[in-house]
Amino acid sequence: NREVEVRVSEIVIPKMQRDYAQGRSNEAEVRGNFLQALYDAIGDDSGRRRCSLNFIYGHFLESRERDGEVSFVPYDGQQRLTTLYLLYWYASRRDAVEQVAANYLRGFRYDTRFSSTTFTTMFLSGIPDLFLSEEEAKWLKRLNVQNAVEGEMVPVGDVGDCGVFSSWLKNKNGFARSWQDDPTVRGMLTMLDAIHAKFHDVPHLWLRLCESDPTKLPIYFFFQQVARNSEAGSTFIKMNSRGKLLTEFECFKADFLRLLRKGGYPDVKREKLAEKINKTWELSFWALAKRLRLEETDTDILLMRYVNFVIDLIGFERNGIDKRNRRLHLYDSVRFKKVVLSSEGELNEDVIDELTAAIDTWCGEGPESRGDEYFQGVFCREDETREVNDDGNPNGNESGRR
Repeated sequence: NREVEVRVSEIVIPKMQRDYAQGRSNEAEVRGNFLQALYDAIGDDSGRRRCSLNFIYGHFLESRERDGEVSFVPYDGQQRLTTLYLLYWYASRRDAVEQVAANYLRGFRYDTRFSSTTFTTMFLSGIPDLFLSEEEAKWLKRLNVQNAVEGEMVPVGDVGDCGVFSSWLKNKNGFARSWQDDPTVRGMLTMLDAIHAKFHDVPHLWLRLCESDPTKLPIYFFFQQVARNSEAGSTFIKMNSRGKLLTEFECFKADFLRLLRKGGYPDVKREKLAEKINKTWELSFWALAKRLRLEETDTDILLMRYVNFVIDLIGFERNGIDKRNRRLHLYDSVRFKKVVLSSEGELNEDVIDELTAAIDTWCGEGPESRGDEYFQGVFCREDETREVNDDGNPNGNESGRR
């Protein structure tokens, strides 16, 4: 294998992709967690909290107009790329960067609907900055936004059921009212409100995002090319055409690794654990699903049931929870955080190590291993059994198993 540097002139979200989902009203927790991870990475000057968006899968198309440049068509990673694009667009307009740099963002194009395409390539690209004109400031004040001031940035806050930022955008010349019927456009407006609320006061946002040293970029991802006619390519197309969502275990994994990174868990241990999750754990439960003659897609369900079971055990032992999880196949982030975080919100590394050891013990060195000794230690304990004489006095101690 060899590395080849290419210049991507545009990113094209193809028709087979679903609508932008991270901006949906029922995705507030996902949206908040993702933006918090990006915020932590951008605000960390040490470089130890860089945010990896993992792998983005897709293929390249040679540009017909520009020699040496290509278009990138993602199969998997549309949601992450769209949020990243909106963050870069926001930073470029907030910091009023040079038009040449800002115009490069015009290359992000949605081909799912005509309204999505025109919103991203024409409307957003036509907005030079985020500062209020005299008329806009007066209009917002009539909507009871008292901190709207001519010449200053769009204020943070809400107007009715919408954010001030999205309300300002929808009042701009060129915004088509019919776009509000496009779920992708609606999602982008919601995400821009959230980005504005989170990043409006981050200094030098554009410069931080565009760090010249690639090893210090706060946000990065890995790219894996997938041929359009390959088996993997066909799989991604099928997944996206039916809007396949993340499994419960994938949600747990993302939340787990984010908590480790945010809580200062040692980088070496965290990287080894991430590799273990993606290989040893999933391979072991895949083999279990195969032995039980289950569908391959049931692997994550089995994994999540066991993870939740262990979380319950640890929670009961440490008084973190007092009721068992009756829906073991579903991930409960509140329940998980109650077990692994202290009352002050600090990461409990002993609990992390205990959870990891419990799953490792089940998986062992290979998919055939079993955790008999672990479960005997959990459900049985050595205790002293006292025998008494007829007069009620102790007659010595004897070790017994309970």
